[in-house]
Amino acid sequence: MFSLRFSLASRVLSFGTKANQLHSVNKIGNHHAATNVLLRNKSRDLWTANQQDDLTKALSDAEKLVGYPTSFLSLRCLLSDELSNIAMYMKRLVGSRHPLVKTARGFVYDGQYSMQTRGLLVLLVAKAAAPCLPSNKVSMEHEAVSGIFPGQRQIAEITEMIHTAYLIHNGVVDLAAVPTKEFKDMEFGNKMSVLTGDFLLANACTGLAALNDTQVVAMISTVISHLMEGRVMSSEYNTLTLDYWKEIVFKSKASLLANSCQAALKLLSHSTELQEKAYEFGKNIAFAQHLKDELENLQSNQPAMTLNSASVILSLAEPQVQKMVKKVRENSNPIKNERLGRKIMEHVIAGDAPRRMKTLLMEYSQGALDAVLYFPESEARQALLNIIRTVHP
Repeated sequence: MFSLRFSLASRVLSFGTKANQLHSVNKIGNHHAATNVLLRNKSRDLWTANQQDDLTKALSDAEKLVGYPTSFLSLRCLLSDELSNIAMYMKRLVGSRHPLVKTARGFVYDGQYSMQTRGLLVLLVAKAAAPCLPSNKVSMEHEAVSGIFPGQRQIAEITEMIHTAYLIHNGVVDLAAVPTKEFKDMEFGNKMSVLTGDFLLANACTGLAALNDTQVVAMISTVISHLMEGRVMSSEYNTLTLDYWKEIVFKSKASLLANSCQAALKLLSHSTELQEKAYEFGKNIAFAQHLKDELENLQSNQPAMTLNSASVILSLAEPQVQKMVKKVRENSNPIKNERLGRKIMEHVIAGDAPRRMKTLLMEYSQGALDAVLYFPESEARQALLNIIRTVHP
């Protein structure tokens, strides 16, 4: 157990230390830094509070099935003495423009379904698989609450903590681009971001080690590595292909949900086939929601431009878009890049990219649907189907 905890702690320290170095990737070239600061799309959560009413209803109904609101998943961690001490120091950041303030506010206030739905999906998958419980685990059914075992709930908590840590680490600011008058606040905010993110990751890894399942540990450890790689990949614009986009989205978003859903079933020794379907559901629903977010961005009044987004990549067949993208990559003038970004998005919206994105979205949502239909009929399965239908175009 000690060696397991030590290896996990080492991975956490590595992740946290590198988080403070992430923005050095943007310094490889000034033109890349300018592009990244001005044209990078705002990070969107897998599910956001302002989505349609049918999603809100689907999630509300799903919460009733899993036993308690998923907004309580990270409550034990949030109420710990260590995090309370961190919160005291964070008061210094109120009024500053550091991303950590917005992340913390969103976690607590921005809607019931702003950040807690990954855990909800993990719990729904666990409950949907309950009728297929292996014979050697049937004697343990009395331990389950609402058809979900304590270890599976712990995996849902771990999923939420890892995601929140990623959001916080992702908010580390490149101090080279900060005005002098804001430097101290931003520097302090960076330290708090690394400290808070590391604390959440350490708690997640401690809980993971307590499950006493090395294969589950390996699955979730892979996720932490993927998040790191995905963050670095999303800061580079040298390879603009659909395969590269898929790798970025998988590592930075889909891997966490896919592996967590599979881990929840692996913990109870469910069949390999069922585990694979859980993995496919998590991966496909994450891709589908990401594509939906990109499509919603195109419909906004001022669509943000990201060079490695599906919308831009699918428009590169158009010579004019190719030329403008090349100029953005070579140019170090933020104002010119902003103008070029607007022109690129005009061509993207007027072109064939939105239709192709909708086709991709249908493929991924259908993949999630097919995976869920493999599970036996139940209320939990129906809840998953209802959630998928809110994404399906």
